[in-house]
Formats: sequence, C-alpha cells, structure tokens
Amino acid sequence: MENKLLVERKKRNKPLFDDKSQTDQNAFLLKTLLNVSIILDDDNLRDKTLNKIRIIDEKLKSRIFHCFESAEIDTFLEDYVYYASLLITIYEIKGEQVYLDRSIQIVNDVWDKFYDSKSKLLQKNSIKNNDLFASPIDLNDNNIPNGNSLYLNLCNKLYNITNNRDWLEKIDILKKSFHQILNSNFSQMFSFIKTLDVINENISFTFYGNSDEIKKINKKLYKDYVGKATFIYKNQDDKQSYVVICKNQTCSTKLSTINEIDKYIEESNIN
Repeated sequence: MENKLLVERKKRNKPLFDDKSQTDQNAFLLKTLLNVSIILDDDNLRDKTLNKIRIIDEKLKSRIFHCFESAEIDTFLEDYVYYASLLITIYEIKGEQVYLDRSIQIVNDVWDKFYDSKSKLLQKNSIKNNDLFASPIDLNDNNIPNGNSLYLNLCNKLYNITNNRDWLEKIDILKKSFHQILNSNFSQMFSFIKTLDVINENISFTFYGNSDEIKKINKKLYKDYVGKATFIYKNQDDKQSYVVICKNQTCSTKLSTINEIDKYIEESNIN
C-alpha cells in the first residue's frame, strides 16, 4: 500500500521551489559563519566559508545583483550594505587591504545610489527608480537588520579605520534623521539602537606588526569583541608588535602582552 501511495504522489505537480540566490541573504549568512568559525576555532568551517566567499566575489566582481543568476531584478540597499559588511569582516579578521578597499568603494556607491536628500535617509531602491508617489524608505528590521542601521555601522568602522571625516559627516546625518523618527518606530528599529550603543562606545583595536603573539592576541580580542569593536591593521611588516586600544578617542599606550591588555581593559571599563 505504501509503495502504491508513493507512486501516486510522484504524479502530483510539485510546488514551485524558490531557488534564487540573493546577495543580501548570502552575505549575511557567510559573515555569520565566518564569525562563528573564529569563535569556535573551527578551521574547517572557516576554510569552507572563505571558499564560498570567493564564489560570491567572482559573481559580483563587475556588478552587484540582487539575485546572482538574474540581471533583471533591481538591486536593493541591503544587497550593497551586506556585501560591504562581509568584506569589512574579512578585513577585520585577516587584515588584507584589498577587502577594505573594495568595501570603501561599495559604501561610497551606496551613498550615491540610495541617499535621499529630502528625508536624509537611505531608501530601499535606487533614487533613479523612485516610485511616482513615494520614496521607499524602510527602517524596520525584518528577517535581517535594516540597511540604514547597517550602513551607519559601516560608516563608523570606516571612520575608525581611515580617520576620514567624510564618514563622520554621514554618521551625523543619519543619526539625526533616525532620532527624529525613533519614538514612533522604536519597536521595529532595534538594530539602530544597538548600532547607536556601538558608536557611543566606539571601541577599536589597532594591531601593529605580525608576530605569533600578536596573532594570538588578535584572535582572543576578536572572540571577545566581535560586533562591538573595530579591528584595524597598521604596519604589519614592523618588527615590533603591539596593540593600541581606543575608546571614544581615548587610547592606550603600546600593549604587547595579554596581561597588559587585560589590565588596561579592566581599568578602562571596556565592555
């Protein structure tokens, strides 16, 4: 009887299967897997994730799509910012300049393509494709945090890394615009509130040199502060290796050991 039922089931029309590959969702997942691999010391997961990232890099090297296999679907704000966030994460883990440079290019493109000067926010689709009656501004968090709050976080990281005040200006513009509507939308804007906390703390770790000890320190700090701090790399060819910790523009001296770092973190109340 069971075999007969299975034969009859195979005759039924199967429901449509959504097999599209979205840039924002893939970038979000790959970033999460990469961070998990570092936290869990899972080199196998790390290598597999980096291999998948190479695939998405190849597909998006000349143009960013919403769906990899279709150029007909317009790109959205989230496609750009989540891909840029993935690239900055790779830079923060590996210290490779090429990923930082690519992310800067994308984040600059976002401002040109999606910034609405009237609302002083980033809209979901390109400003060149505005709806006839309304600009599609979306500040709500859905299955992933909204693109505006993630862009704000990216600007903060890039300001910490480059010290370019253009990023600081963008931060100020978006913060003021968000605050104007926060009271009426706070229940849907948790990612923005979290990003504000990160910006207000503004913790960064800057690594100099490339010794085995500094690599161990880097890994420990990344595990402890992923999502809460910016990781910066300077002069990796220096023979002397050390870390400088900053919080709200107040910075430590050169710290070379785990004990020195732990002591400074405790004394400075860096959470």
